[in-house]
Amino acid sequence: MSEEIIEISFPHSSSAEANVQSASLRDALLEQVEEIKIKRKQADPNNMDFGATLCVVLGTPAIVAIAHGIGQYIKKNGSTVYIKTKELELETVGTSDESISEMIKALKELKE
Repeated sequence: MSEEIIEISFPHSSSAEANVQSASLRDALLEQVEEIKIKRKQADPNNMDFGATLCVVLGTPAIVAIAHGIGQYIKKNGSTVYIKTKELELETVGTSDESISEMIKALKELKE
């Protein structure tokens, strides 16, 4: 089973807001997906934050669950989320069903 690394950040949030959002999304994803490792990393090593970017390491079967978990988080919190993998970079803006569906579809394609 191959592993995928997904970086998730909050580009339109202040450093403090992004830290809170990353902690909240981390907790939500850990509750929803069993086989997942999440590390927080600092976007700027000169900042004194806990890490506003999440690095999610998972096996490919968990990608669908992660995609839905991120979608639920965006809908609930109205955040703009930037997602980066080896093959993909995308920004999901707002809570529109279309925007969230596109993000979920793009992440599911990583599994194929």
